[in-house]
Amino acid sequence: SRLVILEMTVDGSLAFLGAFQLNDSALDLAVSGQSAYIAAWNSGLVIVDVSDPADPRLRATFKTPDPAESVAVEGWFAYVLAGDSGLHVLGIADPARPALRGSLDMPELPMSLTVADSRVFVANHFAGLWIIDVSNRGNPIRLGVYNSPGMALGAAPAGSLAVVADHYRSLQIVDISNPARPRRLGNYVTPVSPGSMNNVVISGSLAYVTEGSSGLRIVDFSDPADPVLRGSYRTAGFAEALAISGSLVYVAEGVAGLEIIDVSDPAKPVLKASYPN
Repeated sequence: SRLVILEMTVDGSLAFLGAFQLNDSALDLAVSGQSAYIAAWNSGLVIVDVSDPADPRLRATFKTPDPAESVAVEGWFAYVLAGDSGLHVLGIADPARPALRGSLDMPELPMSLTVADSRVFVANHFAGLWIIDVSNRGNPIRLGVYNSPGMALGAAPAGSLAVVADHYRSLQIVDISNPARPRRLGNYVTPVSPGSMNNVVISGSLAYVTEGSSGLRIVDFSDPADPVLRGSYRTAGFAEALAISGSLVYVAEGVAGLEIIDVSDPAKPVLKASYPN
């Protein structure tokens, strides 16, 4: 695998700027300042200096006890999921010298994480949604668990709510106002059988969900008890990971590459640009 850096030009096309070759599979990516943090399987966390996009360079690596699968960054800390060894909290005040601050063992197979306001939300496979307090980075504490009905692959917080991509079953809307006792308020059931909801990001009261070969779905959860489909987009490849910035959603589609989708009208998402793998 490799890290590829692209620029969107004034005509809306994507231009290649630079790349960094990795020694293992890149499973997740977070960018903060001039550093890219890559969950790179057996290589652990790989930190790349992207201050010069045409010449990205290795800053540091941190070897996790098990393969690194997901990463998120908040402030001076990186949060890494690594298989059976669970969650690892790294100090990255100096990205060239990442240092372990704390960890928390987790059962099952933690798939992905999101961090907000010193809480980490982990989609923990058959173990559901885990809510973890990391205000003391040296001692992460599990606050509560929501046992989703299927297999939690993605999760994102939205104020007092969390949205869980539950793979074969549905999108779960969960009340986390009391993190010790999260409870389901509603769910959106995909019309595809079986579905494959595998990741979710939030903007306002809209959840953007990747659903494999069915592409991107946009679900309105302004009424948490009755979330409804606002729009959808059939991607060229198998929609897996995604990110949102403004009115653009970036969808990673495995061998099909990257698609950038304009969701300024959520009911009618349209392709803005694409880049082949």
